[in-house]
Amino acid sequence: MLYDTFVYPFAEFEFMRRALAGALALALGLPANLPYDVDSTAAAAPVAPLADSVNAIIATALQGRPDLAATQAEVEAAVSEIDALHERAKGLRPTV
Repeated sequence: MLYDTFVYPFAEFEFMRRALAGALALALGLPANLPYDVDSTAAAAPVAPLADSVNAIIATALQGRPDLAATQAEVEAAVSEIDALHERAKGLRPTV
C-alpha cells in the first residue's frame, strides 16, 4: 500500500523520463543510451523571430512556386467549403 502510494508514481515517472530521453536522442540520430542533459535556459529563447523567418521562407517558396500557391488556394477553398457545410448542417441535426 505504501509502495503504491509513495514510490510507484516516481518509479513510473523515472521510466517514462528515460524512455522520452531515449526517444529524443533517437529522433536526433543519436544512440538512445547517450547520456545528455537539456539546457533549462533554452526555454527562455524568443520564438517569434524564428516563426517570422519561417513565415518569410514560406512566402518566398509560394512566390517562386506557383503550383504550391495554387495548391494552397485549393486547400483554403476546400476548408471554406467544409466550414460552410458544417454551418448549413447545424439546422439538420436532430435535437434531444
